Amino acid sequence: MDGLPESPQVAGLAALDLDARVVYLPIRHHSPACAWHVDRLIRHLRPDAVLIEGPRDATPLIPLLIHPETRMPVAIFTTYIARARGAQPAHYAAYYPFCDFSPELAAIRAAAALEIPAKFIDLTYPEQVAHGERPEGRVASLLEERYFTHSRFLAAACQRAGARDPDDLWDHLYEDGYQELDAAAFFRNVLAYCALAREDYTDDMLRAEGNVAREAGMAAEIARETGRVVVVTGGFHTVALRDT
Repeated sequence: MDGLPESPQVAGLAALDLDARVVYLPIRHHSPACAWHVDRLIRHLRPDAVLIEGPRDATPLIPLLIHPETRMPVAIFTTYIARARGAQPAHYAAYYPFCDFSPELAAIRAAAALEIPAKFIDLTYPEQVAHGERPEGRVASLLEERYFTHSRFLAAACQRAGARDPDDLWDHLYEDGYQELDAAAFFRNVLAYCALAREDYTDDMLRAEGNVAREAGMAAEIARETGRVVVVTGGFHTVALRDT
């Protein structure tokens, strides 16, 4: 698409298969365009379940997120203390934010409207700490998207499009006129953007940041479902999940 550099990985991306048993919807967190398409497509497909990137032990909190008295923005807050013999306890904390234009919340609301189950499928926060680099002593967001700022491919795209940074490029390519694209085209374009961000990552980098473990965990949760499902995850992870 216009503004993105040529890449074999992007050129080889298959279009979104809306007839598949598992339909993967790649998103950027906090994207109104993604939220709009997620809502419409889930209501159109009417799957048996909706699976969402988020700590799986937070699934029991989903009813509170859609409770009539809940007003956005809100966040799920999680803490963890790692204890090792002979060492001081290590304290970790993180939050999972939601607002009215969060694609994850759009997925939850659409599932509730259709009376179908929605659940989170990512590793719990303690598991994420155990498998990857998590900051100790400060509160981190579970929806960080530092991948995009590290991508030399997206940096090249910014130069080509005259964008200030990858966020500015995203707004130019995806948030403008998003209602004019059908869902299959829109989500393939999102996946292309995220595939470019992933090309700069080596296997060692993916393991060190915990992505390999997280994606294996999410893939296992998806495999447990027997009916038709829609999977809503950050596009960086969708690139890998579609190949599992």
